[in-house]
Amino acid sequence: MLCVRTYEDLCQETIYNRNQFWYYVIIFNPKDLTPASIKLLDNLYYFHKDSGADCVYFIPGFINTTEGISKINIDFGGPHDNFEIPKYGTVQFYVDDFLDCYKKIEENNAIQWRYSGECELLLFNLDKNGKIIPNDFAAYNLDDIIRNNRTITPFIRYTINLGKDAYDKIVAKRDLDNFYAELIMPSFNDFSEQTIRDMLGTMRDGGFQKDNYYFLSYSSKDYKFVYQIRNAIERAGIKCWMAPRDIPHGMNYAHIIELAIQNAQQFIIILSNSSIWSVWVEKELLRAIHYFQHEHSDKIVAVWLNHQIDLDATPMAYPVEGIQIRGCLSSVDDYRILLPDELQKKLKMQDKIKQSLNYFETNLVTSTSLQKQFTKLLSIALSIKNHINYKAENPLCNQFNNQCNQLKLAIQNMENLSEEDENYCAILHSAFKLENEILQAIKQIEEICTQN
Repeated sequence: MLCVRTYEDLCQETIYNRNQFWYYVIIFNPKDLTPASIKLLDNLYYFHKDSGADCVYFIPGFINTTEGISKINIDFGGPHDNFEIPKYGTVQFYVDDFLDCYKKIEENNAIQWRYSGECELLLFNLDKNGKIIPNDFAAYNLDDIIRNNRTITPFIRYTINLGKDAYDKIVAKRDLDNFYAELIMPSFNDFSEQTIRDMLGTMRDGGFQKDNYYFLSYSSKDYKFVYQIRNAIERAGIKCWMAPRDIPHGMNYAHIIELAIQNAQQFIIILSNSSIWSVWVEKELLRAIHYFQHEHSDKIVAVWLNHQIDLDATPMAYPVEGIQIRGCLSSVDDYRILLPDELQKKLKMQDKIKQSLNYFETNLVTSTSLQKQFTKLLSIALSIKNHINYKAENPLCNQFNNQCNQLKLAIQNMENLSEEDENYCAILHSAFKLENEILQAIKQIEEICTQN
């Protein structure tokens, strides 16, 4: 067990000659101990001895010595606090370095991880030289294990074994995710009435009413793109539930996800090269299938990220079978395939309106000038109509008269509507069409008058 006082110390550490897949970094604040961090400190000596020489844990904010955590009080300079750890003695904790460390980890990661303030284990991937890759890690909240009435020792023990014995990083990571899920995921009947009331209240406080939101299931490696998709869906008027954003501080991670799935209007799974191997995405999908198996089939939908993937020989091959796949998200603009048909039609109409308004701005044309143009044409057409002597049964006369009346009505409707009204674009389109028809009719009239 080693300590790394600063973020820079952490990034400079190198693991030599160890059969270890990850940097094991434990983050906790000894000045504000949580149940998991208390258990960790009480058993630190055991974990340190049990890990042996093949597995090393790094703890930011503490001093770093050749022995790991110092057993003597050595002042390395700067403001610090002294803490007594069983069988270790006095250790020094530098709160400023601790804060700086986790904040820099927050700023430099690909999955938008944010420190919960509790006891967390981060597994950083290593490059070929054994150095940490600062923005590539998985996070496990150890307090979530305790909230589910389990102990953290089996999980720490499991990471030690994987660090020493596993032969494949992908397989090892999936095994660890499975074990962690077993420790924190509740059974289907594990909710007390009070727990459900509390969680539902928390979700309502966050603006997520039952059946009024979409649940987004995705791999954390796809967070940046899915984050943009979520924003686009919410701008269209549909709330989204997405971890970790919508997990209230202090709530059990797995329990609140369970309830969020159960009460969602729709469950959307984002299929990608990462998510098809994700234990969490698979378990979320299986939960959704369990809750919605007697509901309409469109309650659960899937969508490809960037391109279609062959699911054979992957964990998703069986669960995804029979689920409606809407298409592919090649860009953020493709998010509309996840929306209801009526909302898609509404957005298309809004696009037409925006295109018309953009045309006005680009060509320095306003709706007012167009109305004046149509009004001028109408007055000319009516004047011509008053000066021609066709018989009432003449088809051209009837058609011309009808076109004039329609244009007059269109102009009145445009005057009563805003440019941003959904119907404005349709009326404008019909007015342009009538303009062409009236001009064509006037041309025909001119030809007939010339012949006569």
